[in-house]
Amino acid sequence: MASSPPDTQEFLRWAATLGVSDAPLGVSHDKLQSCLGYSLFVSDFQDAGGRGLVAARDLQKGELILRIPKSALMSRESLMKDNGELAKALERHPNLSSIQVLVVYLLTEVEKGKDSLWYPYLLQLPRNYYTLASFTDFQAQALQVEDAVKVAQRVIVGVHQEWEESQVLMHAVGLKRRFTNFKSWLWAFATDFFYQGKHCSSTFVPVHCEKEYILKRNLSLNQDRIKEVSDSSGCNGLNKRLTDGGFEAEVGAYCLYARERYMQGEQVLLCYGQYTNLELLEHYGFILNDNPNDKIYIDLDDDMSTVKQWERNHLYLQWDGKPSFSLLAALRYHTAPPNLRKAIGHLAFSGLQISVENDTIVNKWLLERCENLITKLPTTIEEDELLQEIINRCLDADGNQFLLELLQDVEMGKRDDNCILLDTFPKWSRLCSKRRNIVTSEIRTFYKLHWLQTHKGMDLSHKSEASPALDRWKLAIQWRLRYKTILHRCILHCNDQLEHLCTAADSGKQDQANPTKRCGKLRSRR
Repeated sequence: MASSPPDTQEFLRWAATLGVSDAPLGVSHDKLQSCLGYSLFVSDFQDAGGRGLVAARDLQKGELILRIPKSALMSRESLMKDNGELAKALERHPNLSSIQVLVVYLLTEVEKGKDSLWYPYLLQLPRNYYTLASFTDFQAQALQVEDAVKVAQRVIVGVHQEWEESQVLMHAVGLKRRFTNFKSWLWAFATDFFYQGKHCSSTFVPVHCEKEYILKRNLSLNQDRIKEVSDSSGCNGLNKRLTDGGFEAEVGAYCLYARERYMQGEQVLLCYGQYTNLELLEHYGFILNDNPNDKIYIDLDDDMSTVKQWERNHLYLQWDGKPSFSLLAALRYHTAPPNLRKAIGHLAFSGLQISVENDTIVNKWLLERCENLITKLPTTIEEDELLQEIINRCLDADGNQFLLELLQDVEMGKRDDNCILLDTFPKWSRLCSKRRNIVTSEIRTFYKLHWLQTHKGMDLSHKSEASPALDRWKLAIQWRLRYKTILHRCILHCNDQLEHLCTAADSGKQDQANPTKRCGKLRSRR
């Protein structure tokens, strides 16, 4: 069993004093050293993002593995009990949302420092977040796809508006200026938004969330496992006792359950539900390279998108590039001759082929639409992969020197044959001058619109200062790369279908030219 770092050990001891336990109800174990040890323990997963939870014994599916009592939940109720000054101020400002209240609550506790009841937990919180709320306008624009950019901008504007609305409450409780600025608010908002109990929108679950954060980061790197627990038979098909957790009034605690059977020593993971990559990025700050719940909504012709038989949110491309059942049915129905739709519409509604000619038109339409979408985007898949490699190089242990040289080259407009990229990345040499300019243009934009404006005076020799901005930019590139990959998969799928349909059409023509052979085939089917 791996030993935990000193700060983690102190946190686990503190949690135990609040009644947190990984032992089933009625079972006692030594809580003097840790709230864990009966079912779980903390371990380090260097190849999967950091610390995580490991099964201390064989765990059965649906078994209770962690209990956080009501007294250990950071909620409006605990606020009213423990923070009298804030409670009185809230009486004068009753219109603030639960998120705004919890954010101010968190900031007041951070300001208390070691005097805060929650201090051991606060030490465990990450210093940076990578959700959409923490994106700059440049990073939002780097998503490239119009709908995704709008979502990011809506989130950014929304959090800024909530900060402005909460100023009166923060001043009422006398928060110091360093805790009332937007940067502090954004950190507290991301913490609150990230760690809220899944079934308690006005409750902050601080004890289990330190682990939940780790598990979520790890889950993004364990894609076989997420496929196993996030498909339609996973999150939605399980009963209450097989969900990750929720507050249970009958025991007065937030309870977490094992979603599957774990052998001793296996890493214990959480299920997220059916989130697209954009939703994962908005709420949790990571992306899955092959997310079985990812999808791309396709802009259909007006008469297709307004049909009552299909809801708009069912018309999409799946993560593997294939059209959803409803999208394929809608396309088949609307490419059929109008005078025949009533007679043959039941075939489309049942997911059946209407005819070879009809499916050919459908796949050609879908192929053209995907090609148009991918062509309109500023960068290609290969260029996005190159940008990811460049950012990864900047994030290496010695990456700051490379970053400084790269920004100097870009700012000085060095010739392609004298650029640091030529010596470092083979992909760079395969790009034509026009495509190279597109890549360097994005790097230059990052430098001018993001770096110079938001990091004035930053010492780039400190890697910790440079990393968050680069990480968020990388996430934006990763998201758009997955988007383009789905479109590319759809193009390949359509081409395969068209080739198959062409073969079927040629076979049909041969049958018509040879009636005896056609009849023989019909008889053999019978």
